[in-house]
Amino acid sequence: MKEEKEQTVIEKTLLYLENYREMERYINEAVSETSQVPDIGKYNISAEKAFLQSVRECRAETVILFEHLKKALASLKEDAEAAGEGYKYDALEAVYIKGICRA
Repeated sequence: MKEEKEQTVIEKTLLYLENYREMERYINEAVSETSQVPDIGKYNISAEKAFLQSVRECRAETVILFEHLKKALASLKEDAEAAGEGYKYDALEAVYIKGICRA
């Protein structure tokens, strides 16, 4: 059996950046309350509550990760600007945060 190579910090960071906008969308749109489900009466409520609880937990973990990522990006921006290389951060932001320069 072939062992999978553990991802490096750089690989994980790139993965987070590539999924930045999707994480933000998930945080804003995840259905985690029964009041968000149309026609809730036609579902098994206890099963629905268990599912929604798992979504809430996943969403909470995503929020924490996303906040760490935003703080790291703010620090990176600050460092780039202090070094007179703010354009490097601007390029990163355009591609990963705003999604406007995808090749």
